[in-house]
Amino acid sequence: MELCSNGIYQGFEHVATKSQWKSKEKVWLSFVDGYHHDVGTKEKFLFELENELGQNAVHRAHFLDEMAKLVPEGVSHFHKHLDGVTEIDGGKLRMRFHDGAEALADAVIGCDGIKSRVRQLILGDDDPAAQPQYTHKYAYRGLIPMDKAIEALGEEKAVNANLHVRDVPSPPIRCV
Repeated sequence: MELCSNGIYQGFEHVATKSQWKSKEKVWLSFVDGYHHDVGTKEKFLFELENELGQNAVHRAHFLDEMAKLVPEGVSHFHKHLDGVTEIDGGKLRMRFHDGAEALADAVIGCDGIKSRVRQLILGDDDPAAQPQYTHKYAYRGLIPMDKAIEALGEEKAVNANLHVRDVPSPPIRCV
């Protein structure tokens, strides 16, 4: 990320959540048995994976806010609904928006998520890859105040990255 843009890297670092214990700073994830334990007992530690950076997580909207600060004013517009893109003379692209506005660009980059309108326009609405599809995978995520997380999980799990391994894959638990 730093090779791409120091500004993007600094923005990420500004909003990133990392493991808080010094002894866990290079731990990517601590794996614990989240399936075979009695209520009220501590889950069995299985193993840890480490890397040079440890675990880094970021709230997508906060990171996008940081990146938007790097773009000169007037260059980027948010909360627009793209209806179409056509190539015009000179290789420029004309974008038509739902509110009737138009804009010219040298390139269109689609960062509009799982229901990407840009992807639909490029591939065509009938292409199976243009529509989101159920992959039989899911994750439950939520945010709770750190003091409540420590109370419920204990400090070690609340402030460091853990993966609770069980018969159904679970996402890492991240507390902010």
